[in-house]
Amino acid sequence: MKETILEAIKRELIEEQDFQKAYNEEARRKNVRSKEEIREIKTLGGTPHKMYIDRRTKSDILLRLLKRHEKEIEEDTNRIYVYLGTYREKDDFYESGPEDIQVPYDDKNASYSLYKDLEVDREVLISMDERYYFESSVNIITGDYRMLQKEFITTAVNKGQVCAAKQIVKRYRRSFDYDN
Repeated sequence: MKETILEAIKRELIEEQDFQKAYNEEARRKNVRSKEEIREIKTLGGTPHKMYIDRRTKSDILLRLLKRHEKEIEEDTNRIYVYLGTYREKDDFYESGPEDIQVPYDDKNASYSLYKDLEVDREVLISMDERYYFESSVNIITGDYRMLQKEFITTAVNKGQVCAAKQIVKRYRRSFDYDN
């Protein structure tokens, strides 16, 4: 993503955290009522309502902000993809069900591999003929997509985008066996 987008996300994070802090202070203040106040509300036919405390973490807020800026990031990502699996298309004569069948990475009958861009919520389907070229031209990592995305955006905000990309690729890089 462009640095201007990352800076906008940082600004919006500070605004969100300031709002969250003010809201939670107000909620805590309003939720502390005396027994007399509660009794009076009930005698008037009301229900003493509690304000909910906003418990979103910094990384939860960052994921939402990343999603908000997704269209701006679309073409300018760090080219880090999460490997989601390798699949074989169903043979309708022998198998039933709406989905293709997940197979091992090196399955000779595989039809395609599926990847997801770390910065934008976009899946990429790569045929087996193009897989080697694709994997050698981008960084492929493995793991839980949302967890990896949270780690990336949190590190990008705290330490910079270059550091985040290096750290996540180093920690979660997928090594493939191309001899098969």
